[in-house]
Amino acid sequence: MKWVNKEIEILKKYYSNNPKRNLITIFRKINRNRTWLSIFKKANKLGFKKITHKQVIDKILRGKYSNTPLKILLREIRKYLPRINKKALIMRANRLGLKRREYTAKMQEKKIKIPQPSSKLAWFLGVLAGDGYVSSIEDKSNSYRVSLIVISEEFVIRFAKIGRAIFGISPRLRNYNKYKLKGKWRKYYECSFFSKRMVKFLGDWKENIWFKTLTHRFNWVWEDKKFISAFLSGFFDSDGSIIYNKEKYTRRISFAILNKNSQRIIKKMLEELGIKCKVYWKSIQMDGKENVKKLDMYLESYIPRKRTLLNLVRKKL
Repeated sequence: MKWVNKEIEILKKYYSNNPKRNLITIFRKINRNRTWLSIFKKANKLGFKKITHKQVIDKILRGKYSNTPLKILLREIRKYLPRINKKALIMRANRLGLKRREYTAKMQEKKIKIPQPSSKLAWFLGVLAGDGYVSSIEDKSNSYRVSLIVISEEFVIRFAKIGRAIFGISPRLRNYNKYKLKGKWRKYYECSFFSKRMVKFLGDWKENIWFKTLTHRFNWVWEDKKFISAFLSGFFDSDGSIIYNKEKYTRRISFAILNKNSQRIIKKMLEELGIKCKVYWKSIQMDGKENVKKLDMYLESYIPRKRTLLNLVRKKL
């Protein structure tokens, strides 16, 4: 069956990016007897190739994967593969060697609220001085984050709530089993805020550096006893412990601190609250009924075990 110029123009225009059924419908509007076999043979003879879904998807991924939200990418790609899910999309992008660094960096530059001095911010800083983590602004991986990973779910939830309130961005929360302890998996809880601006604002909070950051950036903590007590409360939930033994009359609150400069900072804070303490190689300790009771009145804990002991001290002493 002879091909006319109009059919060849249609073949040239529609063959590469239309499915078989659509092509047959288009051609039969011109020639009712035109079959798929004849369409295929003519296209092959003229050197026309069909663009597969795989090629279309790869083109979309190469153009948009690095700088587009996954929800938007999925919506576009599902026009070709309706059942594709997020995991399959990421796996396909990984096989193509694609990265999302551009989008990640863009999201990490998102605006945050710059908080004013407050008890909530002081508590947040106390947590960072203990178990918290702030990535370096010089991190070449562009993974800017502020995080807390601990075994207390209540502590992590509080960290997330305070961070969201003072900085205005939502964190990622997750939990996972890390290792077995006495035959049982030990679960860890993680809260991570991803923001380059947040990292810039907070500065360096590594164990041997945070005393400088506190002194140079957040010196207002010293201005009010409520700020000091909030900072110490965050630090207590991170690196503090409390002992109350009724039978042995043992009462002790301690902070685990190795760095000598950090020890001096915590000691100075305690003295501002009128509390006596002893500095040891790895810790600072407050012993005795009256001394422990006095510090106890300044501390607030969001870890159930510690909160129970603090309440017990308040009732019994």
